[in-house]
Amino acid sequence: MEDKTFDLIEKIYSELLQFRKETTTRFDKLESAQQDVVQRLSKLEAKVEHGIEDKLQILGEQGSATTTKLDEHSLQLTNLNNKMDYLALSVNSQDKRL
Repeated sequence: MEDKTFDLIEKIYSELLQFRKETTTRFDKLESAQQDVVQRLSKLEAKVEHGIEDKLQILGEQGSATTTKLDEHSLQLTNLNNKMDYLALSVNSQDKRL
């Protein structure tokens, strides 16, 4: 009876050791995969911070410059319209004199 009990305990112990090795291997693989994901995420964050932020800043500056130019052109157009109105009035007054 003692031999059977000992054999059973030895078998259970052997199976537990094997299970522990398998579990350790699986956890090592998971940790490795997690480190890979963290590393890839860090690279992606760096790309976003340096690449996209710079481009957005440049885009904002260009938008500001475009707005300034548009305001200048609007002012010039207003001045031209005023001159055209003045010329039209001058022509009308000259027509009346003739």
